[in-house]
Amino acid sequence: MSRNFLDLPAEMRSLICEYALTENHGLCYETSGGIGRLRVRDRGEFERSEGDDNSETDALDNVSNHEVKEEVPVPQVFPVNQLQLVCQQLYRETTGLEMRYNTIFFANGEDNGTRAPQQCAEFLRRLPAKQAKHMRIKVLNTENICNQNTQAISDLVLFCKHYPDSRLDIHFETIYCSPWQYLTGAMFVDIIFDKDMLSICDLKLNELVVLPSQANSSSNSDILIGWSFIETPDNLRLFPSFESFNEDYFRESTEILAEGVSFSVDEYVAWAKNWHQHGA
Repeated sequence: MSRNFLDLPAEMRSLICEYALTENHGLCYETSGGIGRLRVRDRGEFERSEGDDNSETDALDNVSNHEVKEEVPVPQVFPVNQLQLVCQQLYRETTGLEMRYNTIFFANGEDNGTRAPQQCAEFLRRLPAKQAKHMRIKVLNTENICNQNTQAISDLVLFCKHYPDSRLDIHFETIYCSPWQYLTGAMFVDIIFDKDMLSICDLKLNELVVLPSQANSSSNSDILIGWSFIETPDNLRLFPSFESFNEDYFRESTEILAEGVSFSVDEYVAWAKNWHQHGA
C-alpha cells in the first residue's frame, strides 16, 4: 500500500529529496535580462576537447549558408527545485537544498560585462546564512590573474572564512598549459594568497624558469598593489584553468631549464599537474 510522501519520516524524506535534487554535472548561475537564476549544467559545459573547433566542419561542408539555421535554446521555465512547487510544506522543507546538494558554477555574465567573481560575490551577499553554510562553488575566472577585481575576490575570501564548511574553487582561466603562465600565476597565488606555491624540491623564487616571453615583462611588484590577503582559508582553493591538463603539450612547450636549478623537467611538470588537479 503506497504512503503519502509527507507521511514518511523526515530522515527518509531528506534522502529522497537529496536524490531528486542532485544533478550529475551541477548547476550554473546565469543572468538574463538582469535577473539571475540557477539552471542545470549540461555535461561538458565550460570544457573543451581537442578538435572541438572543427567537429562540425565535415557535416556542414556541403550545406549552403542560407540553409544553416542556428538553434535557439529553449529557456528553462521552471525552477531547478521543482519540489518547491508541490505544496507549502515541501516549499519550506526544500528551500535552498538544490544549492546544498550541487556544485554551482559561475561564469561571465551574458554580456561579459559582469565577471564571474563579481557575480558570485553578489549572489553570496544575498544568500541567507542557513543556505550559505554548505555551499560548493566553482568560479571560472577569465580576468588576467594579475588584474583582478580586488573587492570581489576579497568578498569571496571573507565568505570562506565565515563559512568554513563551504568550499569555493577559483579557476584562473588565463592560466592554461603554458609554463610561463603557470609561473606568473604561481607567484601571484603564493604572494597574495599565502598558498606556498613556490616549492618544487626546495625551489627558490629566483630559480624559477624564466622564459623569453617573460624576460622583458614589467615588474611583478605591480601586481601587489591593493592586495593584502594573509592566511587565506583552506576551503578557498585556487586552480589554473578548468580545462583538463595537457601534459604532453605542457612538456613540449617547456623551455630548457636554467643551469644550476635544483629540479628537473619531470619535477616541474609534476608540480604543474598537481596544482591543476588539486589546487592550492
